[in-house]
Amino acid sequence: MPKGIPGKIFAACHPEKTMLAKGLCRGCYNLLHPTKNFKPASCHPGQKHFAKGFCEECYTKQRYIPRPKIIKETVCHKERKHFSKGLCKKCYHAKYFNKWIQIPGKKTKMYLDKIKWRKTRTMSRRNINRVQAMKSKMKNKYGITLKDYNTLYINQNGICPICKTKKKHIFSKVDKADKLCIDHDHITLEIRGLLCSTCNINLAVVENSDFVNNAYNYLRKMKIKEAA
Repeated sequence: MPKGIPGKIFAACHPEKTMLAKGLCRGCYNLLHPTKNFKPASCHPGQKHFAKGFCEECYTKQRYIPRPKIIKETVCHKERKHFSKGLCKKCYHAKYFNKWIQIPGKKTKMYLDKIKWRKTRTMSRRNINRVQAMKSKMKNKYGITLKDYNTLYINQNGICPICKTKKKHIFSKVDKADKLCIDHDHITLEIRGLLCSTCNINLAVVENSDFVNNAYNYLRKMKIKEAA
């Protein structure tokens, strides 16, 4: 064993290579004891096939040729670096981006059209996301779909059964107070109907019998004091 390489055993067939098994290197062992999945390379039959009939070492040497880096020259200024379409960066921006540059105190028509397009696009995306969020909330919190809400809305004719005022659909772009909310029992989680937001909040207070009795007694005492 050569000095300076502890733990390494060299092959008897090729002393410069490490031993794999039975005193042989990897190449000689694979030739004498081929396995089912072993496919020999055409260049070195003892080595495993890598690609196109070559082993990994020969493939990288003979077949892998790195592409030469193409350096493009600019048509406008040859001393400057190429940016795009045969022009340097300064000339490219001057030719293709003059229409988009914001003039001080004045904006070009194309620039304004671009801003308008972006605003409409973001607004449409927000509306889609808002509708999807409301649908998922209906399904997860109340266990109903949009069709179930529409049937309830049609049956009530869009009118709150408590205050008798007509309200908008839940997906309409109005304030929350002008929409019909979903009313449900907090204990059984059963859907009772559609109410406006104010009636829905007040109904939660009325359902608490202790609060209603205390409030009634308080008001009664105050009236007795005022009469005395």
